[in-house]
Amino acid sequence: MPSYPVKLVLDDQPTSYDDPFLRYKTTERSVYDAARARPGATLHPSPEPGAPPFDTIMYNTKSEVTETTIANVAFRFHHLGADSPFVTPASSCGLLEGVKRAELLEKGDLIEDVITVEQIKEAAKVSGRVEVDTERRADLLRFTGEQSRRHLLQRCTRSVQGISVH
Repeated sequence: MPSYPVKLVLDDQPTSYDDPFLRYKTTERSVYDAARARPGATLHPSPEPGAPPFDTIMYNTKSEVTETTIANVAFRFHHLGADSPFVTPASSCGLLEGVKRAELLEKGDLIEDVITVEQIKEAAKVSGRVEVDTERRADLLRFTGEQSRRHLLQRCTRSVQGISVH
């Protein structure tokens, strides 16, 4: 990822995870493509003010956060303390369980739990190393990443820092 801020946007509608294509990695990406298209996310980071968002954070019909259109996510919450583990959405919420996510869960670097759309406003860190400003709107997130976009897409995991909710 570039050294400048890029944006994540919360989807404006829930995704139904009844679709079996959302549980397995396939070339059928229409649900993900639609979630990314709704807010105009491009998967192309840009330093320009007003640039379109990089990606979309998805959630299910119960308002439980699931994933982005290309990666699993993880959050750190203020109320659990500065050294608390990162929390990733529970697989029961409906998401593609990534290989890196499974590895981090096994190592104890992540724990699974249900995370609601409202709870991400409380998150101190999101998806790696990410700061969240809870006094701004929760539908637009800015983050600065450490890895190249290509590496990020290949690994289907996000390592970012500097996220703030607008």
